[in-house]
Amino acid sequence: QVPHLRKTAMLVKAIKQARLYASALGLYEFYVNGQRVGHDVFNPSWTDYQKRVQYHTYDITPLLRSGDNAFGIILGDGWYAGYVGLGGPHRYGPQAFALAQLEVEFTDGSKQTIVTDATWKAGNGPLLQSDMLMGETYDARRELPGWNKAGFDDSEWQEVQMKKVEIPLVAASDGPVRKMIELKPRAITEPKPGHYIFDLGQNMVGWARLKLRGEAGTTVTVKFVEMLN
Repeated sequence: QVPHLRKTAMLVKAIKQARLYASALGLYEFYVNGQRVGHDVFNPSWTDYQKRVQYHTYDITPLLRSGDNAFGIILGDGWYAGYVGLGGPHRYGPQAFALAQLEVEFTDGSKQTIVTDATWKAGNGPLLQSDMLMGETYDARRELPGWNKAGFDDSEWQEVQMKKVEIPLVAASDGPVRKMIELKPRAITEPKPGHYIFDLGQNMVGWARLKLRGEAGTTVTVKFVEMLN
């Protein structure tokens, strides 16, 4: 399953500015008070994890508030623990890990640092598995409303597993991967009952967004291919 990590922290002073430094052995999506940080996907990029791992820096000042703040991470296998080419899974390690440091500066000049440590908690959500080559299994019945917000009941969540890593951290040097354009199907056909083809008119790299209506527990399979039929 795809881990969801969370932590809450109290900020009692007026906030001047705040930065987030985030990385992972795998892929991460970071959230502050329910809001996704940044617009990038597939962070950090693939590196030789035995030599270096990249981190990204974000200005999260607008996302913080005085009082209780919640921080969340969705952690994917990515290139670190997932399938890479024809080499199979776990090329570098059996599971993914996240690393983050938040540095908050207050208007009075004092600072507060929040890091990924043993005080974080881990739970499972609707993503039963997610791999860049093998695909993703998503169960909407397991959604976790508010998991990345303050006030969420995480009493049944588990302690996180810590890992000591001595891989050099380096600032990301490549450009980000982001959503650039949204395509609508040029044609939708049904070559046989219950099987639909959505023709987007071109080959591309991306993912699908669709709305479904049906009974809970119904399985829908979406396949991405480069040729029609």
